[in-house]
Amino acid sequence: MERAYDLVIDRYVSAYDADPHPGYMCPCCFGRVHLRPGRVKVPHFAHNHGEGRDDCEEYHPGSRAYGFHETAAGGSPLYVHVDDETREWSLHLELTYLTARETRHTAPSVLGSSRVELQRRGFGPHQVDAKVLWPGTGRNSIPVPPSRYDIAVKTTGRWPENIPPTRWQQTVRGLPSQGILFVPFRGGSLRRYGWSTPIFWGDRIVLVGQPQARPPSHLQAMSLRSKTVDGAEWSAWSITLPRKPNSRFVSWLAGFGIAIEERRSRTRVATPAVEYGADGTRHFYLGDPVVVIPSPQATAMVAESPATISAKRLQRRTVYSVTAVESGSLHLRTDAKQDTVRVNVITEPSVPMDDFTPAWSVVYGDTRLDPFTTHRGDPRITTIKIVSEIQHLGFQVAVQQSSGVEDRLHSSSAIDAGTWLASRLPSATHLTIDAGNLGYIRIDFAPTRTRPTSVHKAPPKRSPNWENAYALAAEAAWDATVPHWRLHSNRLQKGTAHSASRNRSLS
Repeated sequence: MERAYDLVIDRYVSAYDADPHPGYMCPCCFGRVHLRPGRVKVPHFAHNHGEGRDDCEEYHPGSRAYGFHETAAGGSPLYVHVDDETREWSLHLELTYLTARETRHTAPSVLGSSRVELQRRGFGPHQVDAKVLWPGTGRNSIPVPPSRYDIAVKTTGRWPENIPPTRWQQTVRGLPSQGILFVPFRGGSLRRYGWSTPIFWGDRIVLVGQPQARPPSHLQAMSLRSKTVDGAEWSAWSITLPRKPNSRFVSWLAGFGIAIEERRSRTRVATPAVEYGADGTRHFYLGDPVVVIPSPQATAMVAESPATISAKRLQRRTVYSVTAVESGSLHLRTDAKQDTVRVNVITEPSVPMDDFTPAWSVVYGDTRLDPFTTHRGDPRITTIKIVSEIQHLGFQVAVQQSSGVEDRLHSSSAIDAGTWLASRLPSATHLTIDAGNLGYIRIDFAPTRTRPTSVHKAPPKRSPNWENAYALAAEAAWDATVPHWRLHSNRLQKGTAHSASRNRSLS
């Protein structure tokens, strides 16, 4: 198949632009798939062994001869970093990390004689020690000056036998003088636009090009500082797209071959997971009710597990609860376009803590939090500290404020990230600390209720508190053999549960 659903970035991706990792899902049958890099055929996705089904239109058995290469070429995408306070910007080439399998059979010291070399016309070769490819170092982002010439990425020196250096050997295209767009990717980063990268109304994008690439004045772009590189001047502009369709923006983006999409609210799970799997999938214990808030565009929802499938016609302004009756993958999908949620139902933690020593952890108050877990936060706790066993481990941190603003910190040390987080804890609604393939920790805080300031003013609209929703769902989960669905949002606010209704099973 050409496209698959990426659970890590929560969107569909093309095999040509995908990075190798285990978190891909078939858009037809929701089975797990992996990336085949195209050494024999063109890049494509294929079902994992035992995941394909005969009724899946994307399942093509008999092609397993090509195998799954964990060290498949993932590319080295170009990113732009912007400092909003100083209006400075810089370009970075991100080299792919070593895989978990490669790190189990080598050590950082073995990479001492291995090098990655960047070559570009007009510049001397730039060599990078291959130790930056070790997972969790946070040093795989290499600054590069803007130029219209291509970058040739080569490898030199001696490489371990179990690490094929061809993965990093490639050519990265230079920047066209008329400009190129950098669009949201994951973790708040901005990556060079690819044909399969969706852009939505309300996104913030950055245009990089020579001065003549300046966007039209009616787009109200913010100019960033110019750079002069090898006698050529390069400029950048930060542009925030309107939240609703605008014909002027549509016409301008069409010049870059871009068709913008309208952002859709997806179905989401309100209950915090008990832990996260290595591929980012949320885990819930068997029998625990999972509170689901459907997309406003959806009119029907299906819950599918390995042995059962149940459907429900949705009602407006209604929150639902699903109680799984068996362990394994649980898919929640609606009739809205590209709207699906996958969670795993477990009976015990997937990684026994007694046998697992994490490379980093978080000390939150008096409690130690380990990677791949989520927790309920206590607004009274204002102390947080990140502890790392790896000296150069880099962290990406995101904090959602009660005002709705999201703050982000990129590639920071454990000490700096902890200090940055501590100053934002009092007003946080949830936060994420991400160490890449070494896991991430999420802390969710229960939203505070706002009381009306005057008897003459109507009270503000309130969305259901997940903690109340979970408690009400648990009351309805008296029969573990029936998927329980319905919880009205207005009754959630009053603290009373709607009676559970039995679903009609689909054959």
